Amino acid sequence: MPERDNLAGRKAIKKNSTEISEAEKNNNTIRPEPSRLTRIQLKKILLIKHKIKQKKHLRTALGYIGTLNLTLLRTPNSNIFKSSTNFLKNNKMASEDFMYELRIPKDRIAVLIGKEGEVKKELEKLTKTKIEVDSKEGEVKITGTDALKLYTAREIIRAIGRGFNPEIAKLLMKMDYGFELLPLQNHARNQKDLIRIKGRIIGEGGKSRKTMEDLTQTNICVYGKTAGIIGPMEYIADARKAIEQLLSGMTHAQVYRWLEKRRKERKAMF
Repeated sequence: MPERDNLAGRKAIKKNSTEISEAEKNNNTIRPEPSRLTRIQLKKILLIKHKIKQKKHLRTALGYIGTLNLTLLRTPNSNIFKSSTNFLKNNKMASEDFMYELRIPKDRIAVLIGKEGEVKKELEKLTKTKIEVDSKEGEVKITGTDALKLYTAREIIRAIGRGFNPEIAKLLMKMDYGFELLPLQNHARNQKDLIRIKGRIIGEGGKSRKTMEDLTQTNICVYGKTAGIIGPMEYIADARKAIEQLLSGMTHAQVYRWLEKRRKERKAMF
């Protein structure tokens, strides 16, 4: 008898839930979808996570979170936006100087500075930062009050340091662009093997690299023991996977076919 009662109870619950779902359909009830972050907002969140991982730049991360509040909370007639603005105005960190220190190869220092310092001056103007370069040691110091622009300046300098032309590196000023670096020594047994795998990425006369760039709408630079990628964030993952497939031993034809397939999938989405 208790088992029959339990069975009857379960059937009643299932029937009620079915009736509720049918009622929702009849009333054309549409449940709102959760709001999605834009690519620009996603990039900013990723930048925050990157900064928080680096404990020595924790103060910069806090300042950047304050900057992010202004962007993500900017909605019409938003009291949250007003309170965020007041917070930044009253917060001393909003006007503090932030700093990054990094080292780039010495043979890239001249490229960073440019003829009569033109490249460095233009970068300082674009990012509203101050850049100090130690040519002997290859050390670069960047200071500024805007945490987002400071981070962008650092990424541009990193890209120049890893072989990119300054004009291509400055594409990182676009909010939907990113920079990724792949270490190649992990895939090489020795120096001779490193030269071989670099050759696979570049191809004869740069053909392989150019084909991957065209299919992924990115810029690829092989320098030293790294391969760098600059491009729209949604395409960087494809470029990275294509390079990794080449390093794992796949033929160029197989990699190109995969990239063609990915390009068709992206077009179908839009």
